[in-house]
Amino acid sequence: MADWQGNPWCITLLGEPGVGKSTLAVELAYRWLCRDARLTEVVWYRATTLLREILEGRPGREIARQSQLLILDDYGQGLGSPTAWAALGEVLAERYDWERPTLVTSNFQQPALEAGHCPTADRLLDGWVCRLGGYSRRGS
Repeated sequence: MADWQGNPWCITLLGEPGVGKSTLAVELAYRWLCRDARLTEVVWYRATTLLREILEGRPGREIARQSQLLILDDYGQGLGSPTAWAALGEVLAERYDWERPTLVTSNFQQPALEAGHCPTADRLLDGWVCRLGGYSRRGS
């Protein structure tokens, strides 16, 4: 990740709740911070929190769009309306266009992404997709 440029613009970590997607995303960001002195800003948002900020007109959209590295956690949770999908999809579309490094975690199954059930599926699949398995560390 130290020389991350061009595509893949995004690493999408898929898996059931509790398998360590968020932990791995933070670890990847930490390792990149340690290796690349040019990286000075990592922004972490839970998807529902970012969505709330966007819909309330708070600065979350700009922060997420402009950050050097964005971690978007639990993408797909609480996104029942087309407005919600469009709001987060716009942020991801701009990051994709600008090739801004992004780490996404989601409970989506990869076939759902491949079938286009996620409005930004084509962009997420243009990056690296990693499926995590195993038992939930939360005991659920």
